Amino acid sequence: MPDKHPPNKITPIPKGKKPELLAPAGNMESFYIAIEAGADAVYLGLDKFNARLRARNFTPPLLQAAIQWAHKKNKKVYITLNTLIKEREIKDAVHILAVSESLGADALIITDPGLIALARKHFPALCLHASTQMGIHNTAGVETAKKLGIQRVILARELTIEEIKSIRNKTRTGAAAMELEVFVHGALCYSLSGYCLASSFLGGKSGNRGLCTQVCRRPFIRSSGKGIFFSPLDLQAIEMVPQFGEMGIDSLKIEGRMKNAGYLETVVTAYRRAIDNPSSIPDVLGELKFDFGRPKTRFFLSGQDSRILGGKTARTAGLYIGTISKKTGPVILIDNPMTIEPPVSAGDWIRILPKNGFEGERVKIISNHSMDSFLELELSAEQKAGSGDEVYLADRNRNTVLPKELSAPAAAKVTGLRNAGSILASLSAGNTTRPSNKQAKSRLLLAADSPEWFEILAKQKSNGLIVTASKSGISGVMKRLGGRATAPVYISLPLFVAEHDVQFWKHTARQLIQAGIAGFVINNPGHLALVPGNADKIAGTFFYSLNSPARSRIAAMGCRDFMYSLEDDFLNIRNTGSRPGWITLFSHIPVFISRINPGFAPGTKLSDQNKKSFFTAVRDDLYVLCGSSPLCLFSRREKLQQLGINTFIVDFSFTEPDAKYAGSILEAYHHQEKIHDSSLFNFKAELA
Repeated sequence: MPDKHPPNKITPIPKGKKPELLAPAGNMESFYIAIEAGADAVYLGLDKFNARLRARNFTPPLLQAAIQWAHKKNKKVYITLNTLIKEREIKDAVHILAVSESLGADALIITDPGLIALARKHFPALCLHASTQMGIHNTAGVETAKKLGIQRVILARELTIEEIKSIRNKTRTGAAAMELEVFVHGALCYSLSGYCLASSFLGGKSGNRGLCTQVCRRPFIRSSGKGIFFSPLDLQAIEMVPQFGEMGIDSLKIEGRMKNAGYLETVVTAYRRAIDNPSSIPDVLGELKFDFGRPKTRFFLSGQDSRILGGKTARTAGLYIGTISKKTGPVILIDNPMTIEPPVSAGDWIRILPKNGFEGERVKIISNHSMDSFLELELSAEQKAGSGDEVYLADRNRNTVLPKELSAPAAAKVTGLRNAGSILASLSAGNTTRPSNKQAKSRLLLAADSPEWFEILAKQKSNGLIVTASKSGISGVMKRLGGRATAPVYISLPLFVAEHDVQFWKHTARQLIQAGIAGFVINNPGHLALVPGNADKIAGTFFYSLNSPARSRIAAMGCRDFMYSLEDDFLNIRNTGSRPGWITLFSHIPVFISRINPGFAPGTKLSDQNKKSFFTAVRDDLYVLCGSSPLCLFSRREKLQQLGINTFIVDFSFTEPDAKYAGSILEAYHHQEKIHDSSLFNFKAELA
């Protein structure tokens, strides 16, 4: 369905032209430093709805000052609005759309399909960039983004250089033209972009809503011992800058809105030199060690066999100084410290890494004193540290003097907000509360992820089967379709479809329709371009729709129905109203879904410091860590039916096919009984 307001003409940069250097800013000092160090554009967030809510971020007056300062210097400012939006937050999100347009933001980095639709309809002057959180990793995803009115796609980080090159070649000119942006430096996530549920599962603070608690950086325990098994090294792709320029990538992005100004100055300066003079790259490599990051990797840019994970020991951000031999109040003594030039001194910042593996907070040095083979540091606050804990230099002393225009900005004169009220009124009018449909007959759908499970579940009484497809298992599913299932069969497409597999899945989708499947479960934008337009489509749990505008946009994109996100909570479900969807009542939650091989055999059991247990699984080329305690909402069925929800999913994915096990779970479903040692996930406590 075409948008009423078509996007601005997309003109990707010519092959060989210098790409844009895009830098992060978590506060005004970082913004100023990034511009002065040579960034062409800066991305930053307001105090809501951005993926780095723990950064200091910007208020409208600060944003106005930043945009005006940048535009005077012929630089650009992009606003991040790249988190999942709950129903009660739509008003504030619309306000940010209006503020961004009014203050002249050069682009909005966005994720939520509902906000994309609202921006295109009501704020047509806004240029939209698809956040990496949308999980766009192939040309199928780019094609859908273009139909949504997106001008630039920020590609998922877990791509090889060959995959990026292939996507670039197919989206350079003509009807498929799209600006492309790639990450080149900074911290990495273990999970696929947009699919991490770990922070939410373990504490109700969703990484997809900007509150990541960095679970992948924590120690886990297995039978052979404790280790930091899922913590990636930091990305550094400065040596590949010439390749990106030659292939015509539009923007090279530095990660780090949580990082300090010193990081920005070092990294932006290095990449500016690399872009302007590629022959200088060998010289600037040495400078990048002062970004105070972790050891470096090229991630998948060098192929899937490159070193990515830090290993069993902790790899914190910073330069290693030494270990604590003694602590007295705020004073620590370091034995045989490493030689660092210039030497560590008052005003610098350190980070202490405790033996439990968790990263400590940054703390400032008040005074320093060297004696014999010891370094004594007095800190600004006493730390929870002890003998043997490691100490890292996290940042140098800085005294940045901001221009008056940035240090004391005038109040923002925001105009154009008068339309926000009418927009919200129209949304409220269409968001009626679902009528109670308690007496309606409930529908049970059984889900699994293997041909063997298909065989077992096809014999169970249900209203339909959902089978997650894999390249290795799809032929087995197709063989079993011939008359063995007494209920409709829906195929859930793989979460990650590599570019070289796009045509395979387009062909397979047509074959599946011919084989008689009922429809497809769509879990990211790319899936929409993989299946024929007339196929029945259901938006899956990872095609996030936590608000009514998102559900309306998903329907306009051709999805007949939707599944509630695994992260959703009861209050938000109740607040959203509109039409009911499908809800998962039982599932082992995939807290990590990754392209990174952690080196564990499928079925390996692990636990964390709080004795939460997990197990590993492998599905095609994706590596999964699941919570051992499953989500179970059987006892909440009646409460959900009172909201008009009557389509329920029991999902056996990531478990071994077992008819007896399936029978016991389904018996609990029919009796509305809670499974022992199960979890309500965010259903009871509201998702943060």
